[in-house]
Amino acid sequence: TEPSSEIGIVTDEWIPPTTDNLVSTMRLEDGELAVLGQTPGLAESERIFSARFLGDLAYIVTFRQVDPLFAIDLSDPENPAVLGELKIPGFSDYMHPLGENHLLTIGRDIDEQTQIDRGTALQIFDVSDPTNPVLAHKAPVGEGYSEANHNHKAFNFYAGETADAGTLAFPFVSYEGDFSSTLELWDISADDGFVRRGAVDHSALVLDDCGVPYPVEDFYNYCGYQPQITRGVFIDEYIYSISHGGIRVHTLEDLAPITTATY
Repeated sequence: TEPSSEIGIVTDEWIPPTTDNLVSTMRLEDGELAVLGQTPGLAESERIFSARFLGDLAYIVTFRQVDPLFAIDLSDPENPAVLGELKIPGFSDYMHPLGENHLLTIGRDIDEQTQIDRGTALQIFDVSDPTNPVLAHKAPVGEGYSEANHNHKAFNFYAGETADAGTLAFPFVSYEGDFSSTLELWDISADDGFVRRGAVDHSALVLDDCGVPYPVEDFYNYCGYQPQITRGVFIDEYIYSISHGGIRVHTLEDLAPITTATY
């Protein structure tokens, strides 16, 4: 501990370190990058979980207790400025543009009072006014985890007739009850929010000698990551789901099974 004093009183109270988050602009000078401008410190004691740069705007999400979404103006690179922010429970791991005025995100739903992680959640933010970002829609997915929470390549958005609507596919492993590994399909609209279309299940692709079903807390001890879905791919009118156990093909319209190939 470092001694601290106030009005002549010396104590051994430990003061935890704090962190700042900021956005820097840089330019190339003599073959090296030099800082051109910086925002003030953002969200003291929190840390950045995701960032998205769209034209002259940047969107930054930090988290410790609540989820501040910052909108930052980069039009003057020497003087980047915070335009607005929104604080809500939880945080977004990945932000995807949904048309010109919305962000589609996947992240974690955190209870504001208890700080308990309640699972994966989808959100749509209205950023038509960067000085006043608004949470337009939210859909809890369930207690579990998606590879898209840490790998944006697992987040697959298939745009519809307009840029602000379409179908989202992402892997999801449920923590509720017995193990399940699915590719979740959700219809997305900036106006109407979220509608779950259904899911493709790869749980049955576990090898017979794995001895399933196991409770989820024991599953990986016996079966490893073999059946977990890692990717979904839209090709024409079909959705391909890919896991460590095999590949399945379904129609996109009604998720009717077409074929399965195991390894």
